[in-house]
Amino acid sequence: MKFQYKSARQQQGIDLTPLMDVMFIILIFFMVAATFELNRTIRLSLPKSLSGESKISKDKILIEVGPDGEISLNGEVMHLSQLSEQIQQIEHYAESTVYILGDENADYRYIVEVIDVLKVLSVNDISLVTDDKEGF
Repeated sequence: MKFQYKSARQQQGIDLTPLMDVMFIILIFFMVAATFELNRTIRLSLPKSLSGESKISKDKILIEVGPDGEISLNGEVMHLSQLSEQIQQIEHYAESTVYILGDENADYRYIVEVIDVLKVLSVNDISLVTDDKEGF
């Protein structure tokens, strides 16, 4: 009786290793390229600008000023008189960047009042957030 030996093991199915590599690279690409929308409390229509700040860092102090003067600090709606007290409760607030999102229809005085509070608290790094404007 003659026995047949298979010298190499026959491959059954499809090798998924290259597919997994490609999927992993695509996943990394989308994780790096994704932009995350801010969790806004007040519905705002930001003004458009060529030079304004449109990218907000992860560690942030975010102040929103609505068209009627309503103020929100990191998602918590409050009155202007409470703003100073609430900012002081944030650790290292004086060294942090404060981003102000002001509605394009908000009175200028509301923005100035918020900036005044920040200056009294010795916050020097203040950025006004805008939407990007195309061309000149």
